[in-house]
Amino acid sequence: MKLSARLMPLFFALFFNTVNSQDFSDLWTEHFSYLNIKDFTLSSNILFAASENAVFSLDINTKEINEITTIDGLSGDRISSVYHSSTYNLLVIGYENGLIEVYMVEEEKVLTVIDILDKRTIPPNLKSVNHFNEFENVLYISTDFGISVYDLERLEFGDTYFIGFGGTQIPVNQSVVYNNVIYAACGQGNGIRIANVDNPNLINFNEWT
Repeated sequence: MKLSARLMPLFFALFFNTVNSQDFSDLWTEHFSYLNIKDFTLSSNILFAASENAVFSLDINTKEINEITTIDGLSGDRISSVYHSSTYNLLVIGYENGLIEVYMVEEEKVLTVIDILDKRTIPPNLKSVNHFNEFENVLYISTDFGISVYDLERLEFGDTYFIGFGGTQIPVNQSVVYNNVIYAACGQGNGIRIANVDNPNLINFNEWT
């Protein structure tokens, strides 16, 4: 059957309206790489593992696997570190560009934290989040510029420690607190810096040895 020239525009209008009104969301599938694991963290019964741009969890008891991806609110940027706080049931995800996302496990919601990402005094190549270390209600974030402190209860940033000589920015690969002393393993030949974790003046580089 041939359409007249006068009916052709009407035909195409009806056709495209019909197509646009259909829901094809079920036909889309997500494709993320789970081969290159960047980091992992363990809760009481769930293992969280971070690939380059997504996170998946394994329930050790039920063997059930779940994924946390951009569909759930993640940015899709390159992940560098991940940590689960059993106290607050929060999954904290750090990125190479300084972005941090807090995934609220029970609510299945993502809180985007851009404080480091948007910090103008820190060069973009020094913002990578290398490690998370929880002590009491505080998360010590090791980065390529030093250590930032994040309050897990209030979900807000506190101080930032530049612990190089003269208060310079040096990379911190990891930190740990033992017997009220915080140990910071630094890169580029800067050794291990230590300080009393209860010291209220840790922003002063002279308090670190």
